[in-house]
Amino acid sequence: AISRALRLPAFLGKPITTGWILVLLALEALLCFTIIRKVPYTEIDWEAYMSQVKGFLQGERNYLNLRGGTGPLVYPAFFLYVYTALFNLTEQGQNILTGQYIFAALYMLNAAVVFYIYKKSKAPLWAAALLCLSKRVHSIYLLRLFNDGFAALLAHLAVAFGLKGSWPLACTFLSLGVGMKMNVLLYAPAVLLLMLRDMPPLYAFTGVAWCGVIQIIIGFPFLSTFPLQYLSKAFELSRVFMYKWTVNLKFLDEETFLWKSLSIALFALHVILLLFFIRGVLKTSLWDKLQLKRISKSKGTKGEVEIDSSGDRVWVLFMANFIGVACARTLHYQFYSWYFYSLPLLFWKSNFPAPVAVALLLAVEVSFNVFPAQGWSSLLLQMSHVVLMVASFARFQSFESNTK
Repeated sequence: AISRALRLPAFLGKPITTGWILVLLALEALLCFTIIRKVPYTEIDWEAYMSQVKGFLQGERNYLNLRGGTGPLVYPAFFLYVYTALFNLTEQGQNILTGQYIFAALYMLNAAVVFYIYKKSKAPLWAAALLCLSKRVHSIYLLRLFNDGFAALLAHLAVAFGLKGSWPLACTFLSLGVGMKMNVLLYAPAVLLLMLRDMPPLYAFTGVAWCGVIQIIIGFPFLSTFPLQYLSKAFELSRVFMYKWTVNLKFLDEETFLWKSLSIALFALHVILLLFFIRGVLKTSLWDKLQLKRISKSKGTKGEVEIDSSGDRVWVLFMANFIGVACARTLHYQFYSWYFYSLPLLFWKSNFPAPVAVALLLAVEVSFNVFPAQGWSSLLLQMSHVVLMVASFARFQSFESNTK
């Protein structure tokens, strides 16, 4: 009886098709339009972004002096260039409705890229459909206008090109994503790992160097004038976050939350989990399965067939990001966009039945919709992360040990 209750209609379990993608995109477009027309916009960071852009347009190149109502500018320079364009397109930031429609287009473009990733991974329709149902993610894009949306798009473009081995483009979008917001660096270990799978080490590290060149080009107006100020703010690693905005650690008191040793412990946990993950990739047959074009003998025939490795390659990229998010010093509400789009695929790859995956995603969604966050909502989020992390690492047992 339980098995029957957990069984979905057959069509939901089949890989998503182009036709279904078009249907979901049409529904998303209608939903975005309805949200913009019916739900009031909420000002949080937009005015601060516009103030920072004004300072830049007035000739200020010292990052310490680029400030807004919520504090100093803490994002790399590509953020400034993108929001300068938005400044001009929205009548110096005054036409919020135009800004919202621009972000609706951003949301739709990001959704299309993610649907492409899911299609290449042969993810089931139920997993892709879940991507359309987040109240918080729609709010981040359409009602808040956060730069996290641009960072997510650039990261997903890097994933889309990386899964098919187009590394010059993947590295370009990855570096542009870092230039928008530093969290995109969480993908970097997996990007390097897959580049080493696809090409000789020298070529792979050339890709790393190209990412660095892009950062120099992006930051040149500031690196050539006030380099230390730029590096210290755009890539600030010692930033202290505010307790009232944390979504994942509200079960701690404020003193513990601000404790320096907690930050060090979380960073150490991130490194340890990442190393174990990389070891799992290298020491099992997954490493062979990640080969870009893998040929396998077809059963029952004399010929050979090409095996598509996209699903496993995407899993490695999404897992590297998820490990970083799960160990984050803090998660604010807009940070949900960093990893929401990977969750249904990660649940699917971890072999959760669809109803269980829905329940886990709902737990994460609830956690990001409780405002202000409570102790119980943070614990719910952490438990959901732990369940997914354990199930994901258990997946290595499904691969044969690599004894080469």
